[in-house]
Amino acid sequence: MAHFSLFVSMSVLIPNTIRFTGRIWIDANDTRLLGPGRIELLEKIKEHGSISKAARAMNMSYRKAWRLIDELNQFCLTPAVLTQKGGEKGGGAEVTATGDALIMYYRGLEKRFADFMEQERRAFVLLVRTGVISSHTYRLWLLNFPVWLHRYVSCLLVFLDYPRFCLASW
Repeated sequence: MAHFSLFVSMSVLIPNTIRFTGRIWIDANDTRLLGPGRIELLEKIKEHGSISKAARAMNMSYRKAWRLIDELNQFCLTPAVLTQKGGEKGGGAEVTATGDALIMYYRGLEKRFADFMEQERRAFVLLVRTGVISSHTYRLWLLNFPVWLHRYVSCLLVFLDYPRFCLASW
């Protein structure tokens, strides 16, 4: 059985200059519900124990931070943040289990999205460098590597004699 050292040769094909980027926002009822800003705000509230301190750490007005948290709390069945009115020591805020779950879910979603974007970046680089991947994703390419190798070699032979038929026959 033949084994291919794919990743050694792939490093030559994949430059670090090509990047796929994107951000994730979750919308509900035509309103932005969750995104990188609200997640960071939840994390800062968890860190500082206060909406005002979290807002200050993010260079955001207290009013905007409070509005973002209030909108999130109204959407969730149980609040993401509980607040306490000020007294001698001032008020405070606490991220609830719902808020923690939102943070964990969103950070996991970002990781899965980054993994997906990396796969697509690799597929794109292979496409522009070799012209043989067409619309296949990187994962499909890996699963079908022996078939791809046969087609690629055949394509190269055709390409040497008839360049215009190389991609058309793929």
